[in-house]
Amino acid sequence: MLALSDGMGSGGKAKEESAASVELFEDFMEAGFERDMVLEQLNSLLLMKAGGEDIFATLDICNINLYDGSAEFVKIGGMPSYLITEEGVRMIGGGGLPIGIMDSAESNSTELRLSDNDIIVMVTDGVTEAAPCLLGKEKWFAQVIEKYSDLQPDKLCDKLLDCLLYTS
Repeated sequence: MLALSDGMGSGGKAKEESAASVELFEDFMEAGFERDMVLEQLNSLLLMKAGGEDIFATLDICNINLYDGSAEFVKIGGMPSYLITEEGVRMIGGGGLPIGIMDSAESNSTELRLSDNDIIVMVTDGVTEAAPCLLGKEKWFAQVIEKYSDLQPDKLCDKLLDCLLYTS
């Protein structure tokens, strides 16, 4: 399982929200609960508003079956993920409301089969906010990924980070 969460706002409070969301999700899943039930419980916990404050977070999950290569991407308010394949870069899902806003957690899910050399890139909106354009930020980032898609994952990450730091 790959999981990424982005707490609303900035600083320590947002960091706590996102860390708590991932940790709770992981704990419930390891305990053997079904994903949809875990998402509803996590949503209910965030709705309780600790200390009367609004607590929201995106939740971006990718479950990969290492035996058959199947992958399920689950998005709750998260940005698109990017899949680098031999055919190019594919954007997967994205959008929707963060968890903890509505009475029910609404997720969108995409299932696909991965190949041996595919690379998954998962990001928060902070990455696409560095785009030098006002519209089409996700597509711009897909083009940047495409430009460096022949690199090994560690070098790809370095190039993407450099590009984001020096573009904004």
